[in-house]
Amino acid sequence: MVWGGLLHPAFGHLVAEMTTRVPRSLLERPDDPFLFIARAGLTKDGLLPHVTPLLEWYGLPQDRWRLVETGLRVAELRVAPQAEQLSGVAPTPDHLEMMDRIAARNALVPEVRPLLYVTRLGMIPRYAGGHAGESYLVERLIAAGVPVLDPAAAPLRAQLASYAGAATIVFAEGSAAHGRQLLGWRDQRIVILNRRPKFRLAEAALRARVPHLDYVEATKHIVAGVRDDGVARVQKGLAILDLDALFATFAELGIDLAHDWDMAAYRTAVKADLAVWARMMAHFRSSTDVARTKERIESALGAAGLAEYSATVILEIMDGT
Repeated sequence: MVWGGLLHPAFGHLVAEMTTRVPRSLLERPDDPFLFIARAGLTKDGLLPHVTPLLEWYGLPQDRWRLVETGLRVAELRVAPQAEQLSGVAPTPDHLEMMDRIAARNALVPEVRPLLYVTRLGMIPRYAGGHAGESYLVERLIAAGVPVLDPAAAPLRAQLASYAGAATIVFAEGSAAHGRQLLGWRDQRIVILNRRPKFRLAEAALRARVPHLDYVEATKHIVAGVRDDGVARVQKGLAILDLDALFATFAELGIDLAHDWDMAAYRTAVKADLAVWARMMAHFRSSTDVARTKERIESALGAAGLAEYSATVILEIMDGT
């Protein structure tokens, strides 16, 4: 049998480090069954919907793999090396060629576009972090004729067709950018709008695939809760956009967002996201340092010019009052 790895519930981790041995394993052992593990209690049917399409994209049908839920002994277990990691190690050229052979085998037809924006909409209600007011940004981009991809709502093949054909891809920083790792080299530009300052998501993996990779410091401040051990939950925080950086980035790409940007509409979208984020954060109240959280939120909103959305209001929402 062949070891497949952990079927991680997060798409980014699944693509970037958990299943990267599968393509090589299929090449070397095309007829052997595969073994995976998952979180306790999960079945094939209970796995998130992106798992099966991903394995099928690689060429592994459902009847060729199984979940290991208890101790298991096999006569011979084949384990291929990880082709990619999150530790800053770049993929080899032959792995990138393999990714393109897989795309060709799947008859992927690129959707040719000069510019594509990949949104993170829908993540704030999941308390997974995002840019406050991104819904208004998406509205303005659509009005400007920019195609917008919501990877949470698009089938895997549609995502990859969009990535394969775009001359420039702008990602709202998040795990969707790892989806680009399912393709090899393309003569394109990738821009990532950071929500975590100075973070370099998938840098080694993406830099090996494109000639132009840019990270834009698009966040002024992060509204985040503070755990009772003093650590801020930045990963799950709400980033406040640096509008100057945002406008400059899209202006360079030929999109003048600043001209018709309605600050009142944008601030309304920010306020709505703050309310949703605060309600989701309430689930972590028992492990939250309320005093330090209040101080951090007040500081972030004040520095961002959003002091009217005070921490007091947010904490009241967290209390459900």
